[in-house]
Amino acid sequence: MKLLRSCLLTATVLATGVRSSVDPRAYSTNDTERHEFNAGRTLSVGWMLYEGYLPLDLWGPLQIITQLSATYPMTLALINKEIGPVSNVNFPLPHHHP
Repeated sequence: MKLLRSCLLTATVLATGVRSSVDPRAYSTNDTERHEFNAGRTLSVGWMLYEGYLPLDLWGPLQIITQLSATYPMTLALINKEIGPVSNVNFPLPHHHP
């Protein structure tokens, strides 16, 4: 769960990005102005996967993100240190020798 929290925090920080820091509407005290500014932005979420991850840590929050993507423009990236499949097995598998 600590990794999940750090992933969400990282995604939030990346999503707000540099762009919002240069536009004063992002910090407006006027709700309508802030909502109009945010409506034109795309939320980018990066999800870090690691060997032995728990599928529920990914698919649970992903269900909510998928529902939000119907209303808000967003992109999702699954991030790993290497290209290719990521195993969610938490223990070594026995080797099968024919």
